[in-house]
Amino acid sequence: MSISTREKSNILRTKKAFYDAFLDLMENNSFESISATSIIKKSGYSRSAFYAYFYSKYDLVEKYIINEAGALVEALCTELSSTEEYTYEDDIFYPGLFMFEHVLENRRFYQNLIHDKITGYNIDMLAKKFATATQALLVLNYPDDIKQKLDMDLYCFITADSYISFIKFWDKNNYSYTPEELARKMMYNFVRTKKINGVSMKKLPPDFNLSSLLL
Repeated sequence: MSISTREKSNILRTKKAFYDAFLDLMENNSFESISATSIIKKSGYSRSAFYAYFYSKYDLVEKYIINEAGALVEALCTELSSTEEYTYEDDIFYPGLFMFEHVLENRRFYQNLIHDKITGYNIDMLAKKFATATQALLVLNYPDDIKQKLDMDLYCFITADSYISFIKFWDKNNYSYTPEELARKMMYNFVRTKKINGVSMKKLPPDFNLSSLLL
């Protein structure tokens, strides 16, 4: 049975209240010390409302991760205006921009995952869900001849890992870049990598010392 737009909005608002309450509690408490009861109390919603959507605090985190994986895929698939022509660079920049805008709005959750503050959950779990969601979408939309040429598992893993790496880079720099600035950095990085065809590990200088760079 389909639900109305109003009902859907109410569901999203209720879930967000519980997600926000959880993140508020995480600011001054350990994950272990937080209970479903404390999340319910902080949210201002009823116990029955919580258990209508979540089995426990663990289920809340798992569904939050799944929700974010879907949101990242949606950001990548946001349709641009069909009245304008877009370049290869635009096809990298705009999806990145939409994604980073979303991440900034949900910054607290990403910080908790990146810094392993939610025991048992981390950013790698989100990356895996992101890759799975990306693959499911591509399987539905890519022509069969393209799917046969691609190693879908590898392609989706690398795609998800690349975007997550930029998010981790952003976090490392204390979100000092705007979403637009980070999207441009990502675009320049991808475009330059594609255009610099003469660089390979086999052509590195003979005195190149990788170990010294890793110390």
